[in-house]
Amino acid sequence: MTEEMHTSSSWLSFTAPEKWSEEELTDAMTGAAYAMNAFIPLFIQCDSSDVAVVPQVNSPNLR
Repeated sequence: MTEEMHTSSSWLSFTAPEKWSEEELTDAMTGAAYAMNAFIPLFIQCDSSDVAVVPQVNSPNLR
């Protein structure tokens, strides 16, 4: 029996503050990703393994 599941996704994009190095931006994005991965399951009431957050600096999808 085939089971069909509907999913949703979101993409957040930020402009780096002036004078930030790529390392500082990467650290900030990683911290934000860990925070979102912790609170999103509480907000949408799901299991934490149902949520994936991936920080990307200079994503190839934006080129």
